[in-house]
Amino acid sequence: MIEWLDSKNIEAIAACVTIVGFFVIGYQIRLSRIASAHAALASQSVELRDCMERLGDHQRNNDAVKWNDDVIHLVNLLELTCAVIYDGMAKGAAGEFLMDSVVDVTEIMERNPDVLEVIREATENAHVYAYLYRFVLRHKFELKNLRVALSYVNDKPPVRMGASQRPWLSPQKY
Repeated sequence: MIEWLDSKNIEAIAACVTIVGFFVIGYQIRLSRIASAHAALASQSVELRDCMERLGDHQRNNDAVKWNDDVIHLVNLLELTCAVIYDGMAKGAAGEFLMDSVVDVTEIMERNPDVLEVIREATENAHVYAYLYRFVLRHKFELKNLRVALSYVNDKPPVRMGASQRPWLSPQKY
């Protein structure tokens, strides 16, 4: 029969196959991260485009209530996108594109005082739009008006609330 298939050689072959498997797993993880970044990019792009179109329609129709709702929806979408960026889920070209799209939209928002007023009214406490606020702070020279609109009392940066500050997430004590 085959003489090289003794127990020592089989262990060495199994070790080599395991090592190669680790590289394949690492490659698959990298591909899945790229795929998730592209999925986030695709959904964010479609949602941004739709939201901007609705904003234009509401502005042409003088529908202030729907326009305000869509501004808040747009800011929530930007907050989610900034969270994806800060979590490190969007890397490479997709991450750069997400970052550029947030910069473009925030620059448009920066120039519109009506949008800034809606954001000011929507920012009711310190943990609202924390990731978007961090993003704006990173670009503070270009986005000064938006930074002020997002800031809470005395320009303190928003903080993420822990479970102890959110009673609905804290375990109940009986």
